[in-house]
Amino acid sequence: MLVCMPNFPNIGWMALYGQPAKALTRENTLKLPNKGAVYSIHKEKNGPPIYVGRASGNGGKYGARHRLSSYHQKDDFKEHPTKKPLRKDANYFKVIIVEDKKTRRTLENQLKRGLHGNGKLKYNHIGKL
Repeated sequence: MLVCMPNFPNIGWMALYGQPAKALTRENTLKLPNKGAVYSIHKEKNGPPIYVGRASGNGGKYGARHRLSSYHQKDDFKEHPTKKPLRKDANYFKVIIVEDKKTRRTLENQLKRGLHGNGKLKYNHIGKL
C-alpha cells in the first residue's frame, strides 16, 4: 500500500504498477486503512487490471477497507449489476492511499483513460468518466 502526495499525482500512477498485487481476501482488505484511495482489481497476480476504482474515505467511512471488503459480502445485483461478473474474476488488488479528493479523482481518471485505449479494463465503462 502506498500513499500519494497531493502535489505529485503522477508518482501514484507509476507506483500502482510498481507494487505487488495482494490476494483479494477478507483478511487482506481488513488490514487496509479506511481512507480515500485509488485501487485496481486484477484477475492474475501479474496481469493487467480489469477494474479501476476509487474510495472516498469520507470521515473515515467508505474508504479503501470498506470498498474492497464489499467484494466479499452479499449484494443485490439489481442495484450493483457490474459486481456480479466482476466478482468471479476479482482475485488480486493494488491500493494507493490518496487523501486529497481532487488528486484521487484525477488519478482514477488517468488510470481509466490510459488503459481503455488498450481494451484492458473489462469492467469499467468509459462513459462514466
